Amino acid sequence: YEIALTVGKSLDLKTILNEVLEKVISFMGVDAGVIYVIDEETLEMIPVSFRNLTEAVVKDLSERKVKVGECMCGSIAECDREVIILEKASLDPRFTRGVPKKENMDFYAGLPLRARNKVVGVMCVISHSPYTPDHDLLDILRAATQPIGLAIENSRMFEHTKKEVDARIKYSNFAGIITGSPKMTSILELVRKVTDVPSSILIFGESGTGKELIARALH
Repeated sequence: YEIALTVGKSLDLKTILNEVLEKVISFMGVDAGVIYVIDEETLEMIPVSFRNLTEAVVKDLSERKVKVGECMCGSIAECDREVIILEKASLDPRFTRGVPKKENMDFYAGLPLRARNKVVGVMCVISHSPYTPDHDLLDILRAATQPIGLAIENSRMFEHTKKEVDARIKYSNFAGIITGSPKMTSILELVRKVTDVPSSILIFGESGTGKELIARALH
């Protein structure tokens, strides 16, 4: 419930995931964790939020990003299946990269984060010492993946919409002319094309339609 409230506070993904991961580590009673977000274009696993990992692991995850299908977390994303390792996790052969093995994990839980019937990220929590999770805690952890996955997708949609709007405003706000009209937009497109034409240009139209603004824009 607290996580569901947290993801509704902001659309800034890093802020949300940092707060969420803190809550997850706290209620699970584990030592560390990381939340990856999948880049839809490169299929890289971006470690947006991480807590209490060694510097070597953080550097490795940030500089040599795991891709979907690679190592443990990439396999979880590809197969859309959770992995729970109750002891000696660092010795598991599914960790194919050397640096994560050096984290000395004993307990490991990796869960896919879903939204709109696809995996958008992976959340991993670990313990360096022997740890036996309560079954209810694991169920809560599974339930928590739902609002986290939705938060990732909502943030993506917001950023995508924001970029579109910013591009539209940037285009429409040409020389102080702000418009949402398709006809006016096509006129501004023509203005852009003829700004460097070494010729006289005739502007005509009814009174109040913006001839003077267009003339200023051309100059």
